[in-house]
Amino acid sequence: MKKLLLTAVALAALTLMAAPHSSYAQDDYIGMYFDGNASCTTADFLAHVNAYIVYLNPTLTSTRGFECGFDITSPTATTFNSSVSVTYPTDFVDVGVNDAANGAYNYITGYSAPVAISGNFVFGTLDIFYLDMDTELDFNLRGADPSSDTVNGLPMVMLDDFSLMPLNLAPAEGSPALILNGTGDCGVTLPTEDMSFGAVKGLFR
Repeated sequence: MKKLLLTAVALAALTLMAAPHSSYAQDDYIGMYFDGNASCTTADFLAHVNAYIVYLNPTLTSTRGFECGFDITSPTATTFNSSVSVTYPTDFVDVGVNDAANGAYNYITGYSAPVAISGNFVFGTLDIFYLDMDTELDFNLRGADPSSDTVNGLPMVMLDDFSLMPLNLAPAEGSPALILNGTGDCGVTLPTEDMSFGAVKGLFR
């Protein structure tokens, strides 16, 4: 029965992905962060590093899922041994296709039931298994491939009625969204002085 429910959710989501919500969210954002609100961190070879895909300044009170993607690039590498897995806040169906060797990740995820939103919301928690010794990995946040936003290719959030609403990239993002370094100091953290779209720090206490 549970498997049947998840299949039904996935089919409904896929059926409605071509029908974005009529209102465009100007102030709803999506971002990626490491622990402690950081946009850069270092890791030893074979380490597992947590990162978070976060819905910022949400105007919704619940969601049935989301879609986004990111590309891993590097100043010194074009293929990658590192891999990324993800956990979600509830049961889910994810039909996104990943290509870990080329650093391409896509999440097109429907939750089994609406999940309540109160403040900034973690769509998914990433576990980055760092296997590229002493190599800088840059995480470039984008819309999913393929994207349901046929106009701008933005990330999307799913409403209770299965329609989709585009999300802007968080103002503090830039490119890349995250930097994972094997050596040296990062010296880069997400600015906290103007966080009107939400205090990300509160997610990690």
